[in-house]
Amino acid sequence: IFSCHPKLKAPRPSKHQFWSYVFPIGFTQALEIGCSNVALKLLTVGFGTILKGGAPVFTFMWGMFFGLERFSLPTVCCLVTISLGIAL
Repeated sequence: IFSCHPKLKAPRPSKHQFWSYVFPIGFTQALEIGCSNVALKLLTVGFGTILKGGAPVFTFMWGMFFGLERFSLPTVCCLVTISLGIAL
């Protein structure tokens, strides 16, 4: 999958790795794509763009909530700039 060179083949994940890591990521990605398709039918394009543009802000907030991200002024400035650009 990663390379045509025979010495650079990636090892296959074990069953535990597959069900613990690969499957949940694939399932949630498929769920996100399905929800996006439903949202395209229900929402206007402009409102959908606003929601998708705000995703980095919510991702950062959830990351701080779970302790995965630390508050930093440069990151907040970038997120405010993104939000203001979408608001225009």
